[in-house]
Amino acid sequence: MTRAKAAPKAAKAVVHTPTRDQLTGQPSREAGHEALKGLSKAQLVSMAQELSIPRASSRSATDLRKAIVEATVGHRLDHEARLNGSPILPY
Repeated sequence: MTRAKAAPKAAKAVVHTPTRDQLTGQPSREAGHEALKGLSKAQLVSMAQELSIPRASSRSATDLRKAIVEATVGHRLDHEARLNGSPILPY
């Protein structure tokens, strides 16, 4: 008697972590959030630590996404607004 082989397990979708340059180059904060979508908390913590975001390991995943976006694309957008003399910043 031969046993039937079990069906192979479905491979998990691989989510690539965007680099700092890729995040900084996003056209908007919303695009930055979209680029971080699907990352695990461990990946977000690692990225936050690379960006020197304080208390990275104790923050929630949502808070980490916000902090990472502000430290990258948000920083660039604010800087560009100041350079262009924009009287209104997004916050």
